[in-house]
Amino acid sequence: MKKLTKGIEESRKELEKITEDQKKFLNVFKKFEQKASKVQESYKMYIQHKIVVDKAKPDSEKMKKTVDELRASEVDSDYKLQELKKKFSELEMKGKGSKKKKD
Repeated sequence: MKKLTKGIEESRKELEKITEDQKKFLNVFKKFEQKASKVQESYKMYIQHKIVVDKAKPDSEKMKKTVDELRASEVDSDYKLQELKKKFSELEMKGKGSKKKKD
């Protein structure tokens, strides 16, 4: 009878230990599920942002091209302005020379 009682007590202790381990594993599993859910949500957001970025990319390329063209145009305009200033200065000098000859 003592062996039977001792066996029952050992079985109960074993059952308690298994139950505690099961609870621990369930907690770990729940945490894992929560983290997996967060990862899945983050991935969905990443895909949504990627779609938006991919849609905006052609417009961005067009804008970059336009900016490059405007910069090139600005350089050309600056060069032409410098040439005009130089010609204007030359004409002023000629005009002053002509005035001196008239006087």
